Amino acid sequence: MRGLEAIAEQLRLLEVRDVFTFLSRDTCKLVAELSIRGVRAHHTRHEQVAVGMADGYWRAGGRVGVAIVGEGVGLTNSINALVTASKARSGVVVLTGFITGGVGVPGADAGAARLSHKYTDQRALLDSLGVRHVELLSPASAAADIRACFESARSGGGAVVVNMPHALLEGPAGDPLPRPQVDAPSDPIELSEADKTMIVDLIQTTWASHRIVILAGRGAVRSGARTALLHVAEATGALLGTTVMGKGMFSGSPYAVGVVGTFATPVASELLQSADLVLSFGASLNDHTTYLGSIFGKARIIQIDDDGRALGRYRSVDLGVVADARLAAMALADELQRRGHRAVGYRTEDTAARIATFRIEDSFTDRSTAVGLDPRTLMVGLNGILPPERTVVVDGGNHMEFPIKYLAVPDPTGFVWPIEYAAIGCALGNALGAAVARPERLTVLCIGDGGLMMTLADIDTAVRYRLRVVVVVSDNAALGAELYYLQDHGYVGDDARSDNPSFEAVARSLGLESATVRTIAELGILRDRLAGLRGPMLVDCKITNDVQADFRSVLDLFDRKRHQRELAELTTIAERPAPSA
Repeated sequence: MRGLEAIAEQLRLLEVRDVFTFLSRDTCKLVAELSIRGVRAHHTRHEQVAVGMADGYWRAGGRVGVAIVGEGVGLTNSINALVTASKARSGVVVLTGFITGGVGVPGADAGAARLSHKYTDQRALLDSLGVRHVELLSPASAAADIRACFESARSGGGAVVVNMPHALLEGPAGDPLPRPQVDAPSDPIELSEADKTMIVDLIQTTWASHRIVILAGRGAVRSGARTALLHVAEATGALLGTTVMGKGMFSGSPYAVGVVGTFATPVASELLQSADLVLSFGASLNDHTTYLGSIFGKARIIQIDDDGRALGRYRSVDLGVVADARLAAMALADELQRRGHRAVGYRTEDTAARIATFRIEDSFTDRSTAVGLDPRTLMVGLNGILPPERTVVVDGGNHMEFPIKYLAVPDPTGFVWPIEYAAIGCALGNALGAAVARPERLTVLCIGDGGLMMTLADIDTAVRYRLRVVVVVSDNAALGAELYYLQDHGYVGDDARSDNPSFEAVARSLGLESATVRTIAELGILRDRLAGLRGPMLVDCKITNDVQADFRSVLDLFDRKRHQRELAELTTIAERPAPSA
């Protein structure tokens, strides 16, 4: 058995159902071997989308996403999606070819390897990007090596690139122990007795902890903390809120205020201002979540995270605790029950009524024009038309605030936002992968015209695999974020404008159902068409440029802070004495 056959067989034994790929000479035999073994290969039109599909597959379905791309150019084509998955610590394994360049290979001709057109120093590249990677240099241990990498990704270690030289794929396989050094799965960290006592004592100090907010982030979602957090909230009378990455975690609770911070509703922001204690579970507390540190008023903040480096990274906290979110919440719930603690806190009929009667469409004035729809009105309208069981995938760009704020999701796996690298165009791959992972749910991709034009070819992938994806294009014929930025700084902004083709016509030519929407009345026509949808559909939504996203104020602050820091660094360098001759 060759190394590539052993790898394919190992992936089958690991119950891999789907892989995502753009074929390359160095990896196509591996893809063929997987297909022989019943693993479904989804062929994309670009490597970035293949890796993005693996990322979306993990985020929406919770199964390790496997992408296969070629050496050198294949890997570099995938960089934006790869860095996004790495920063998100997604469970993704990327298998790629590898021209060793002779490094670490006895007798190899390093000079000859570097003459290959596709050669790049993949080790140095991935190191510079902060992406985990391993090299498989023994065909005898190929199967065990892949198993170790897969288990590391599945256990929360994050994305890992597996470099596979041609000789390894074609060499004879064996069954020794794994060779690559990858992070071994670690046991979740329990809340210490001292921290548990300190937190519960503070909760029971009613003059200092009368109104408690429980904030859940991505770490709480991934640890499965929802039930335990609901118990803590019930005992303490707490409001429930999430970061954007935890959106939908507390759907259905009468005391859930939704997303906290930049993307919060007015009623949420108002209620949160009166908090005196915030219990943060698996949330980074970045400036978007805290709205530049102002969202929680003068409340004390306890931050619980399983990564000690996250504590106080963005915001100073009163107490930082290293612990798994679910185990910490369970320990607190048990201790509160043991002490018989029960508080009213926020949990009054008035609070529940304010949350229940709030209508987000009443929080803004519709600014639709003859040119296009107000994007807020568009998303509110879509929210009423789309089926409740949905997966909402949001691309980066100025438009992203509106689906995040105005489209509901049934649970956290129903919301995918690949924004970790701030690269627009990444969400199409995530949406296609989510549709493969959760075919029973309609996948809704919200993307700007700029992001769509970057990845337009892979709309065809949705057609070929008949994926139930609705592509909602917020089409303002511009790169909105750059348009507003230029205008804010005194420029006309024409450099950020662009003439688009008819997305409806392009979609039809690719085999999609499609429509163009300019008014709410036209949007209503989609209801019947969506009900009978069996494959992908594209909706070209013409929107006005008269509505700017609120999150831009946070980005502006980021820019000012960065520029001040860079100026100080440059000044320091300039003031250093010149080196002596």
